[in-house]
Amino acid sequence: MRLLQPCTQSVHDRISSIKFKKRTKKELLAHISFFKEKYNSIGISKNHENEINWIMGQLRNQAIGNIDLKELKEEVASRQ
Repeated sequence: MRLLQPCTQSVHDRISSIKFKKRTKKELLAHISFFKEKYNSIGISKNHENEINWIMGQLRNQAIGNIDLKELKEEVASRQ
């Protein structure tokens, strides 16, 4: 039984399958204010940590591979 099998997908095919799209830091950060407003209108909890986590959840898929998630979280947290 082989535990590791050679990958037959090309790098391009793998990137396409996860729907990766190159985005700049500026593009990602531009969405923060929209999601803050959205959270304030629909969020039940007014806890700041819950707001940060919700916004991070909205941005996560776009951010992966484009910006360090820790850096993004710091940016989200710093915006009042």
